[in-house]
Amino acid sequence: MRNKLIESVKAQMKEERETRGILSGISWIVIVAVVVFCEIMYIKIMMIGLPSGLVQLVAIGGAVATGASVILLYAGKEYWFSGKKQNAAAWVFAGVEVTVLVLNVLLAFNFDSPQPIFQIWKQAYPAAPVIALIGWGFIRYFDQTNVMRRKQRKQEEEEHESELDYDALVHQKRMEVKENSLEMLAEKLQDKIESASHQAGLDAIADQIANSILREISGKSLFSAKQPTVIEGSVQAQQTSPLQQPQLDTQTSHAGTNGNK
Repeated sequence: MRNKLIESVKAQMKEERETRGILSGISWIVIVAVVVFCEIMYIKIMMIGLPSGLVQLVAIGGAVATGASVILLYAGKEYWFSGKKQNAAAWVFAGVEVTVLVLNVLLAFNFDSPQPIFQIWKQAYPAAPVIALIGWGFIRYFDQTNVMRRKQRKQEEEEHESELDYDALVHQKRMEVKENSLEMLAEKLQDKIESASHQAGLDAIADQIANSILREISGKSLFSAKQPTVIEGSVQAQQTSPLQQPQLDTQTSHAGTNGNK
């Protein structure tokens, strides 16, 4: 008894699915038929301004964008659209496109009517396919795949910007350390140069340079020869004073003469 009841329920559910499938198919036939009718009426009034030949066929393809949009919007509501924004945009877009179809049909039968609504729409109906361009732009913009792609791209840009800010901060701190170190070194060098011991050594070196230049010019010395103060770590600690060298040579010469005697 239980098995028969289960089989009966399954059969009933299968019958309902088949019925829903048939009704869904019929509804799509109705939708397509209505759209085709509306587009035929639209093409009828559009033929007045369309060029002839192959260009005419291409133009007709663009002209039926409104009807194609309606069909795709209905299908998208069942199989594609997700998220509140995309669904809301789809309903608004579908409402606008259906309104355009209605106006096109009415205009086809009242093209020469003096009523203001038809006179106004007569000026605007050639641009009706542009509505599909705008509407599908919003549908694709609110698509979840594109939304996630934009979020990922924004996150990557923020990470890259943070890395650049970090590199700039590191460089700034490094330069601050270098500048501070340079200022400290300059202060220490200035203190060393201004000290008494270094001043005396600098004076002696200056006298030697001046005497050397004067000897080259006139053969005479103006300043007294002073042994420069030896500064630890300086070049003078490793070299003999140039003014003392002639005296050493003279002493060596006298010693050699006495030895020969």
